[in-house]
Amino acid sequence: LKFKGETIECLNRKVRFGKLGLPESIVSNGREILAEPIKFVVERNMGQGTRGKSKGKLVSLSSQNASKKWLKRNDAVAEWQVKSSSDDFDLLVGTKMEFDGCITHSVTVKAKRNVSVRDIRLEVPIRKEVATYMMGMGWRGGKRPKEWHWRWDAKRPNNMVWVGDWD
Repeated sequence: LKFKGETIECLNRKVRFGKLGLPESIVSNGREILAEPIKFVVERNMGQGTRGKSKGKLVSLSSQNASKKWLKRNDAVAEWQVKSSSDDFDLLVGTKMEFDGCITHSVTVKAKRNVSVRDIRLEVPIRKEVATYMMGMGWRGGKRPKEWHWRWDAKRPNNMVWVGDWD
């Protein structure tokens, strides 16, 4: 692994990480993978709207008060944690990148008080032209669907996904 500021390079790949520890840019073989930075989103429940649909308000998990702690940093592995908070939540993002380009994240969100949450999600905006195929998170594999909604199921180990192209 090679470190250049917030960018880590390996095997003709470059990953630039944002203040919360999530990728802002992923370049593989000269191709940008992300359409925009990856976002961790908490949406508070704001009651019922028109036609009985629930309304939500996005919680701003600011990077202004984020603190980063390195756990490992060498030629083979980079591992760190970022702590941040909002008025209602504490966020801990653990990131590990290995020499082969494998990146794993663990995200822990803790409410500081009793808060009604409508949704918690990780938004991974992959550019359409580099996401031809998909497998995982309940999708059997093949051409990537236009849209895919997945829900956590603690009884099934289906929390991984591969998205890519043949090139």
